[in-house]
Amino acid sequence: MASKIEEYLRMIRFSHSVFALPFAYSAAIIAGDYAKLTVWKFVLITTAMVGARSVAMGMNRIIDRFIDAKNPRTKKRALPAGRISTRAAYFFVIFFMIVFFASAALLNMLTLILSPLALVIVIGYSYTKRFTWLNHFALGASLAVAPMGAWLGVTGEFHYIPFIISTAVLLWVSGFDIIYSFQDYEHDKKDGLFSVPVRWGIKASYHISSISHFISFLFLASLYFLVLKSYIYLITLAIIAIMLIYQHVVVDHTNDESIERAFFQGNSVISVIFLLGVITCYLLR
Repeated sequence: MASKIEEYLRMIRFSHSVFALPFAYSAAIIAGDYAKLTVWKFVLITTAMVGARSVAMGMNRIIDRFIDAKNPRTKKRALPAGRISTRAAYFFVIFFMIVFFASAALLNMLTLILSPLALVIVIGYSYTKRFTWLNHFALGASLAVAPMGAWLGVTGEFHYIPFIISTAVLLWVSGFDIIYSFQDYEHDKKDGLFSVPVRWGIKASYHISSISHFISFLFLASLYFLVLKSYIYLITLAIIAIMLIYQHVVVDHTNDESIERAFFQGNSVISVIFLLGVITCYLLR
């Protein structure tokens, strides 16, 4: 049982929840200025995020199972390797889809109405590598749903603040996914799959990733003037800037280990530091 659970967690890359979830929690905390953030809402936001991510990654593995089987980096994943059956993966997806819809319904009517759109966005990303090099930005959009959803879960209303956070997340994720895709450059080119490196080349991809991260940082910085007016947030921004620069310094497109280090170490710190900065700003107000 333990090994099977581990397989499912590995299939959905549960450890990568550290990218979107902290931004969702941060948006929920800030939304507390506009509506009451209760423990119940916090729990439902968490279950909704877990549900949506599980559906997204489960469907990604199902949709890409034949592509993964041909890629040396991914052929040992659970579905192409046969450790999890496609049928079992579909049951897994359906279960967490129910969890997601139930959580959205219990939050408020707006989150329930928008929940199908959210799933279209997070599932649709998996198809984009087949026809557009903008697939990295589609992945960014799928994670950008998290802070917007958390805000709507607390307030039940749209606001410009979550749009700023979501745009920052979209560009941040797109930037580091371009770097991550260096690992599959040769395979994607051979199999006719789309990516920024395949379309524009490695050198230009570095620049596109850097520009995405720079604009993402500007959006995060704007929150200082709008809502997080504290020296604590300035320190937070400084650390985020250092970590963004770090991943561009350490990455070497010919070295998969350096790509993994830049991808996970650098970006997991950014999301957690952002959340800790937001929490600290509110605690010291």
